Amino acid sequence: MKDMSAGRTMKLREHLIGFSKGIWFFPAVLLGIVLILSALQVSGSSIGVYHELFYGESSKDDDLLLNKPRSVRSDEWLVTTQLSLAQKRTDFAPLNTNIGDGIDMSLLVDAPTSDPIQLFKPHNLAFFVLPVGIAFALKWWLLAYFLVVAVYFFVLVLLPERKLLAALLALSFLASPFIGWWYQYITLAPIYYALFAIVVVTKLLHSRSRRSSLAWGALLAYIGVSFVLVLYPPFQIPCALFALAFLAGYVADHWKEVGTNLKVSLPGIGVAGGLIVLLAAVCLVPKLGAIETIGSTAYPGNRITSSGGFNATLFFASNTSPLAQSNSRAGAFSWLPNQSEGSNFLLVFTLALPALAFLAARYRKRIPNFWTVMALLSLTLVFLAWLFVPSMDLLGKLTLLD
Repeated sequence: MKDMSAGRTMKLREHLIGFSKGIWFFPAVLLGIVLILSALQVSGSSIGVYHELFYGESSKDDDLLLNKPRSVRSDEWLVTTQLSLAQKRTDFAPLNTNIGDGIDMSLLVDAPTSDPIQLFKPHNLAFFVLPVGIAFALKWWLLAYFLVVAVYFFVLVLLPERKLLAALLALSFLASPFIGWWYQYITLAPIYYALFAIVVVTKLLHSRSRRSSLAWGALLAYIGVSFVLVLYPPFQIPCALFALAFLAGYVADHWKEVGTNLKVSLPGIGVAGGLIVLLAAVCLVPKLGAIETIGSTAYPGNRITSSGGFNATLFFASNTSPLAQSNSRAGAFSWLPNQSEGSNFLLVFTLALPALAFLAARYRKRIPNFWTVMALLSLTLVFLAWLFVPSMDLLGKLTLLD
């Protein structure tokens, strides 16, 4: 009996060691942290602003663990958080009649509803099975979790053996000023769904059997419909263009393998495309009237913009954003409307563009993923042209950047 017990212990130990060296170890550890924080009902919400309003800034808030509420993040504490919690009182009805003449909560705001659309918003599903405090905390952290895991697996597409680097880059991405100050579903979801789509498409293109191709295709369909149902084009469009550019370059770089594998991968691609169109239509066609009404409002409305004229100072201010993370510091820069507007990624590409172009031209045969680099460089130039060059209406229409 002792020998059998020792053998089982040894096998368990070997499995744990093997798991710790695999690609799923980092996502698993991260998920454990998310579940613990959620069970403790800890989140990063700024709804504590109300404590300051009711009792004054000098009053101690016993529910505040770290840092302080940020009033500038009113899209979160004044809108999304309150509406998510308010849905509990309507038994998650799609139409919340407690607000004005009634609001279709499944479209304009990120709130849990009993509408079938919620099947494609996994961060909200916990509201239907868990106490509202735990569900809200889980929703909060799942946005970060999906983002980190998406970046992690995206890096592994390019650097399959660099798990530690992928984990560090993913966590660094989460820690970017842009993510912290714009932390909400409509901002983060287009990013992580675009990255997940890239990862799944690369897996689909290299499928070894039609069964795996169809499985990857079904997963891609779920990701694609989830992306469509974010329903916030200003963030969806650039993320979709990035995904398309990356995949075009990736296919060009790996055409020898991808091209000979089309008989296996095409069924999965076909299934994904068909399901995305079908499921998106099923979800959105019944709501076309509400969508048309939203398009006629002042915000978000039907906004068409022209190219050029972007504030160059604000654009390059991304590299000073860590210096502008408080009211007093943000106010010191006349071109910063507030902390959120001044918060961006640290844009190293402004320095890297000339170097990348030179290296790509000089050492083309030595650069892995050459066409992927070229595709992303070209897309970056398109974005810059749209920001700073006037009278590019055709470009705006073709790319939807207008």
